[in-house]
Amino acid sequence: MALGRHPEVCLLRIEKLSSHWLPDDGGAFLRERIDAVLRGVCDELAACGIAHAVHLRSTNRLVFAILDAAEELNCSGIIVPPAVSGWRRIFSSGTVAALCAGQRNVPVITVDGNGRPRAWRTQ
Repeated sequence: MALGRHPEVCLLRIEKLSSHWLPDDGGAFLRERIDAVLRGVCDELAACGIAHAVHLRSTNRLVFAILDAAEELNCSGIIVPPAVSGWRRIFSSGTVAALCAGQRNVPVITVDGNGRPRAWRTQ
Protein backbone atom coordinates (compact mmCIF):
# COMPACT_ATOMS: atom_id res chain seq x y z
CA MET A 1 0.00 0.00 0.00
CA ALA A 2 2.93 2.31 0.71
CA LEU A 3 3.93 1.85 -2.94
CA GLY A 4 0.49 2.93 -4.15
CA ARG A 5 -0.71 -0.62 -4.77
CA HIS A 6 -3.94 -2.11 -3.48
CA PRO A 7 -3.15 -5.64 -2.34
CA GLU A 8 -5.74 -8.34 -2.02
CA VAL A 9 -5.08 -11.12 0.46
CA CYS A 10 -6.21 -14.74 0.22
CA LEU A 11 -5.94 -16.50 3.55
CA LEU A 12 -5.84 -20.25 3.09
CA ARG A 13 -7.04 -22.58 5.82
CA ILE A 14 -6.29 -26.24 5.25
CA GLU A 15 -7.92 -28.96 7.27
CA LYS A 16 -6.52 -32.44 7.22
CA LEU A 17 -8.91 -35.00 5.84
CA SER A 18 -10.06 -37.44 8.47
CA SER A 19 -11.98 -40.64 8.29
CA HIS A 20 -15.55 -40.39 9.53
CA TRP A 21 -14.90 -43.74 11.20
CA LEU A 22 -12.41 -42.22 13.63
CA PRO A 23 -13.45 -40.27 16.75
CA ASP A 24 -12.66 -36.55 16.98
CA ASP A 25 -9.04 -36.25 18.12
CA GLY A 26 -9.47 -32.87 19.77
CA GLY A 27 -9.63 -31.15 16.40
CA ALA A 28 -12.62 -29.05 17.47
CA PHE A 29 -10.47 -27.10 19.94
CA LEU A 30 -7.79 -26.53 17.30
CA ARG A 31 -10.38 -25.40 14.74
CA GLU A 32 -11.76 -22.87 17.26
CA ARG A 33 -8.26 -21.50 17.87
CA ILE A 34 -7.57 -21.25 14.13
CA ASP A 35 -10.93 -19.50 13.58
CA ALA A 36 -10.07 -16.98 16.30
CA VAL A 37 -6.67 -16.25 14.75
CA LEU A 38 -8.20 -15.87 11.28
CA ARG A 39 -10.90 -13.53 12.64
CA GLY A 40 -8.17 -11.38 14.20
CA VAL A 41 -6.18 -11.29 10.97
CA CYS A 42 -9.31 -10.42 8.98
CA ASP A 43 -10.13 -7.61 11.44
CA GLU A 44 -6.61 -6.17 11.05
CA LEU A 45 -6.75 -6.39 7.25
CA ALA A 46 -10.17 -4.72 7.20
CA ALA A 47 -8.92 -1.94 9.51
CA CYS A 48 -6.11 -1.29 7.02
CA GLY A 49 -8.53 -1.27 4.09
CA ILE A 50 -7.02 -4.42 2.56
CA ALA A 51 -9.40 -6.62 0.60
CA HIS A 52 -9.27 -10.21 1.79
CA ALA A 53 -11.00 -13.58 1.72
CA VAL A 54 -10.59 -16.83 3.61
CA HIS A 55 -10.52 -20.04 1.59
CA LEU A 56 -10.85 -23.54 2.97
CA ARG A 57 -9.35 -26.73 1.56
CA SER A 58 -9.55 -30.24 3.00
CA THR A 59 -6.67 -32.49 2.06
CA ASN A 60 -3.84 -34.62 3.36
CA ARG A 61 -1.41 -33.10 0.83
CA LEU A 62 -0.59 -29.74 2.38
CA VAL A 63 2.06 -28.45 -0.01
CA PHE A 64 0.10 -29.38 -3.13
CA ALA A 65 -3.05 -27.79 -1.69
CA ILE A 66 -1.23 -24.50 -1.12
CA LEU A 67 0.35 -24.48 -4.59
CA ASP A 68 -2.92 -25.53 -6.28
CA ALA A 69 -4.98 -22.92 -4.41
CA ALA A 70 -2.52 -20.15 -5.28
CA GLU A 71 -2.79 -21.02 -8.97
CA GLU A 72 -6.60 -21.42 -8.87
CA LEU A 73 -7.03 -18.08 -7.07
CA ASN A 74 -4.61 -16.35 -9.46
CA CYS A 75 -2.33 -15.21 -6.64
CA SER A 76 0.78 -13.20 -7.42
CA GLY A 77 2.73 -14.75 -4.55
CA ILE A 78 2.61 -17.14 -1.61
CA ILE A 79 3.84 -15.45 1.57
CA VAL A 80 5.32 -17.73 4.26
CA PRO A 81 7.69 -17.40 7.21
CA PRO A 82 11.29 -18.46 6.61
CA ALA A 83 12.10 -22.15 6.66
CA VAL A 84 13.33 -23.36 10.02
CA SER A 85 17.04 -24.10 10.07
CA GLY A 86 19.52 -25.87 12.31
CA TRP A 87 18.40 -28.08 15.17
CA ARG A 88 14.90 -26.52 15.13
CA ARG A 89 14.19 -28.44 11.92
CA ILE A 90 13.37 -31.52 14.01
CA PHE A 91 10.22 -29.68 15.18
CA SER A 92 9.26 -28.54 11.68
CA SER A 93 7.15 -30.40 9.14
CA GLY A 94 9.33 -28.96 6.36
CA THR A 95 6.35 -27.29 4.70
CA VAL A 96 8.09 -24.00 3.90
CA ALA A 97 11.13 -25.74 2.41
CA ALA A 98 8.87 -28.05 0.37
CA LEU A 99 6.86 -25.07 -0.89
CA CYS A 100 9.99 -23.20 -1.93
CA ALA A 101 11.42 -26.29 -3.63
CA GLY A 102 8.15 -27.14 -5.37
CA GLN A 103 6.99 -23.68 -6.44
CA ARG A 104 5.36 -23.53 -9.85
CA ASN A 105 3.88 -20.47 -11.54
CA VAL A 106 3.31 -18.57 -8.30
CA PRO A 107 6.49 -17.46 -6.49
CA VAL A 108 6.96 -18.38 -2.84
CA ILE A 109 8.14 -15.39 -0.82
CA THR A 110 9.54 -15.86 2.67
CA VAL A 111 9.26 -12.94 5.07
CA ASP A 112 10.84 -12.33 8.46
CA GLY A 113 8.99 -11.33 11.63
CA ASN A 114 8.94 -7.70 10.48
CA GLY A 115 7.38 -8.58 7.12
CA ARG A 116 10.58 -8.05 5.16
CA PRO A 117 11.27 -10.46 2.30
CA ARG A 118 14.09 -12.92 2.93
CA ALA A 119 15.94 -14.96 0.38
CA TRP A 120 15.24 -18.67 0.65
CA ARG A 121 18.20 -20.98 0.80
CA THR A 122 18.30 -24.74 0.76
CA GLN A 123 18.99 -25.80 4.32
